[in-house]
This record gives sequence, structure tokens and C-alpha cells, in this order.
Amino acid sequence: MRLIICDDLAALNKAGADEIAAVVGAKPTAAVVVATGKSPMGIYAELSTRSARGQFDATNLRVFQLDEYFGLADDDNRSLFAWMDRDFIQPLRVPLQNVVRLKSDRLAWRENCRAYDEAVKAAGGFDLAVLGIGTNGHLGYNEPGSHAHSPTRALLLSEQSMDASAGYGWSRKEVPLFAITCGMQPLLTARLIVLVVSGAHKREILTKALYGPIGPEVPASYLQTAGNVVVICDRAAAPEQALEAAATTQKKPQAPAVHRGVKADLVLGVDGGNSKTVAVVAQRNGKVLGYGRGGVGDMYGATPGGAMHAIDTAVQAALQMADVGGAAVGSASYSLAGCDWPEDQQLLTQLLSERGHALKLQVVNDSVGALRAGSPRGWGVAIACGSWSAIVGRARGKSAWIVCPWQPSAGGGGLAREALEAVYKANLGLAPRTVLTDRLLRFFNAEDVTGIVHQFTKREGPHPQAIQRLAPQVLDCAAEGDAAACRIVFKQAEDLAQVALSMARQVDIDRKEFPLVLTGGIFKHRSRLLPDAIAANVRAHAPKVQVLRSDLEPVAGAVMLAIELAGIRCDTRLRARLRNSMPDSSFFAT
Repeated sequence: MRLIICDDLAALNKAGADEIAAVVGAKPTAAVVVATGKSPMGIYAELSTRSARGQFDATNLRVFQLDEYFGLADDDNRSLFAWMDRDFIQPLRVPLQNVVRLKSDRLAWRENCRAYDEAVKAAGGFDLAVLGIGTNGHLGYNEPGSHAHSPTRALLLSEQSMDASAGYGWSRKEVPLFAITCGMQPLLTARLIVLVVSGAHKREILTKALYGPIGPEVPASYLQTAGNVVVICDRAAAPEQALEAAATTQKKPQAPAVHRGVKADLVLGVDGGNSKTVAVVAQRNGKVLGYGRGGVGDMYGATPGGAMHAIDTAVQAALQMADVGGAAVGSASYSLAGCDWPEDQQLLTQLLSERGHALKLQVVNDSVGALRAGSPRGWGVAIACGSWSAIVGRARGKSAWIVCPWQPSAGGGGLAREALEAVYKANLGLAPRTVLTDRLLRFFNAEDVTGIVHQFTKREGPHPQAIQRLAPQVLDCAAEGDAAACRIVFKQAEDLAQVALSMARQVDIDRKEFPLVLTGGIFKHRSRLLPDAIAANVRAHAPKVQVLRSDLEPVAGAVMLAIELAGIRCDTRLRARLRNSMPDSSFFAT
């Protein structure tokens, strides 16, 4: 992701026009989808001026409408198509036969949506998507609740969107309740996405979109998983993190990119998961020099391209902080969720090797890094519980790691699913009442349990995503003594313990004194009910087990693996140096 911060609107308009002109210059027949709204209007005016001077030619473009109010007549002057026609199509002399309109006929809108998506597919996908962002994080009219795979469809407008529409030819009472919009899926797979944002009122939502959790609550947050995004904003809209990074970059002299060079004394460790990706650059003695964050690094949770983008974002930030310039480090270890099978490891190794971050690299499952971080001796069994769960084992003196190919439905997602079932059954009178009901009603902003069920099963519209964020509610209720929540927690503890014992048997350490490492966001909850129950279950069959709460973040395990890849032993002093130079815990918060 590139972020361009402009001093004023004139600079913003020029920067946006330059990005669009570069795409059209390289491919005059490009398929583009363009937003209306205030933010991109100056860019279109700049392109119109260039077109009049013969400096820009849009006559061969294939232009797709982004969104439209529902049920308007084709000739309604208040429609978004009429706006696009006035400010983009006519000034740039785009032939109407090159325009794919998003018609919102009340009777045939489903067929029109399918026809629109087929037209996008026939064009080979979008070459360029020019987007704005709503104050609630919508892209197009993909309102909060829209997931990354949402198709083109009709949906109910939010109050914020209706308020924003008032004044554009409508009174507030006249604003349509529904809109039809190009889906998130075709937008996120565009070859280039240009997000244009201006004004202080957009700073908060842009910060959430670029730096916050990825999920349907802020649809624009899925841009963190997209392959090629340029964000162009003015200083009023720029997030504080971006302004600070820009100031730091301006102070540092930039290393020439002509000769990469190698800094063999440095290593790179990357931990990629379903909520975030973290990269750390360190000296081979364990001292951390730089770190960075990205989005979803699990290619199953995003896509291979989205995962690579998240990894690149985190790595480049870490390299920049470490003042590495364009050089490669000596060794790197990537500890990634989604590295589950040999073909996954092969693909990830190929993609990461092409990036040239390090002379030597290895790619392992994220549970491997978690065990290496949590076990001072580098062996044992680790249970990693974050969005989901992973369990790994390794014997003393062995180089091989054995990752369990089957996991129980555990971690945050498992807790959430069991909680939903408990609430559904209680509502039907098939199970006792539970305080989980009130917690889930607030979480889903539903009036009753039927409303929650409807959100998951309705035929039209987005369904809730990232339900693993329910996990803290389940753990809270269990800590308060709710019977249903306690049963859920104890069942997960039993399942995880059984798999952990199986891994210990497979590496032949179950009868010995071995470390069991508990790591991941779920184990950071203030209640110790789950970890204590796991420990009790394991000790019942392996009384010599040493249950450890990892004193290092999982990315530290990736760093140690990279150091070991360089042929250096990680002793207690190195671990201490790594722990003492890691960023503050708030950097890792999800």
C-alpha cells in the first residue's frame, strides 16, 4: 500500500490524476470503476483539463458505474449515474457504448446485478478502481456488515449514508432507503485501487481502515488485504501514524536503490495470522532494530496476493525503521498461518524468495514460531489460540517440527460458534437460560435471538464475519460463573488438551518432563479458566508436564528461527536481549 499525503486539494487532484493517467496511458482500453462524491471531483476536473489540452485520452476506456440509488427512473437527474455522466463521462468524452450502467430497476435488479458482474468478468476484472470512503467505512455502498466476498447487490442504506446523500438534490426525507452497489469482491481484486480521501471529518474512519482490525464492521479495512492500493489524502484526513511515518522518512537520508547490498549480520522474523502480520528486524545477538505491522498474513484468510501485501507492508516498515535501506538481511524466517501443507510451503517460499528480503529464508506454520518463542529450550508442545487454534510438537535435540493437520474447532472462532449454539438452544427452550444471550444481542445489535439468526441466514445481504471477536464475551461470562459459558470453555480445554497429548506422544515426549507452551490472544484474557483447565487435563495423563505462558510474542520465535538459520545458538542471554528490545505490548494488540 502506498500513501500519498498532499498539502492541499490542488496537489491531491494532481496526484490522483497522475495515477489514473498512468493506468490509462499503459492500457487505453482499461476497465475502470469510478466513484461519485466530493473527494474525486477535483481529480476528474483535472483530467478534463488535460483531455482538453490533448494530454489525456479516455475515449477507449470501459467505464463501470460504482453504485446507484434503488428504484430510480433511468432519466432521474438525481441519480448517481447522472452525476457520473456530468462530471466524468461527458467531460472526458467517453462513448456511452463503453459505459456499463448499474441499473436499479425494482423488478429486474437481481438480473441487472448478475449482468453487471458478468460484464466485469468479461472485461477481465477492473484495471482500476477509483474510490472514496464513507464516514462509516463503506466503499461504494458496501455498508458496514459487508464482507470481502460480497457480490454486486442491493442493500439498505445506513443512516450515515442517507445523511450524506441529503443535499445532493435530495431532502433528507426524499433520500432512497436502498441502493445497489458493485460488490467488495470485484473491487478488492482490481489491479489498482486508488482511494481518495479529504477533510478532517474522514481522518478517524481512514485511520480505522488503514490501521484498525480487518472485518465487516469497517468494509474499507479489507483494503489492507488487497494487492495494490494507493491512498491519496490531504493532511486534514491523514492518520497520525501516517504523518509521523512521513516525518520520520523525511528526516532519514534515503539509501540509493541502485545497489541492494547485503547486511548479513541482521535477521528478519515475520509472524502472520488472521488478525495481523508483524515483522521484526534484529541483530544476530537478539537486539531488535525495527518492527512493522500489516494486515491478514494468512493466505487462506485473505488470498496469496493479499497475504503477500500484508507481509510486504510489515517488512518494509521494519526494514525502514532499522535503516536497512534497499539491502537484504542475512536470514529470514516466516512463521505464517496458512502454511499448512507442502504445496502451501512451496508457494509461499517461492513468493517470498522473489521479494529478495534475505539471502536465506524458511517458511513454517505459525504454531512453529509460537513454540520457539515460548519454550526456552526450543522443544516441547505448543497450543496457539488466536482467531483459531494450532498445535505443534518437537522432540529434544530434533530439527523436525510436527504440526497437527487436524485441529478442533477451537480458539476464538470455536468459542464463538459454541456460544451461538448455546444461545439458539436456550431461545428454543432446549437448554437452560444463559447470560450469553444478552451479550450476543448487544454484540450483534439485535433486538432478539431471531434477529441474530436472521443476520446469518438471510437470503440477501452480507452475513456477519469475524465472529471470533465474540471470544472475550464468552470468557467473561465463564469467569462470572455462567453455566453455559463454563461448559463451552471446559469443552474447548478438553479438546485442546487431548490434541496436545497426542502431539507429545507422536514426538515421544509424553512420558518425560516436557514444556507445554500456551500462547496467543485467547490466553491473554484476564480469566485463567481456560489455561488452567487445559493444564489440569494434560497433567492428568502427563504429570511431568511444565505448563508455560509464553514470555515472548510469537514473532520473537520467528526471529530466533532466523538466527538459528544463520547457524547461531539462541541462549538465555539472547532471549533476554530479544525480550527487552521488543516493542511495547500495545504494538501487538489486536
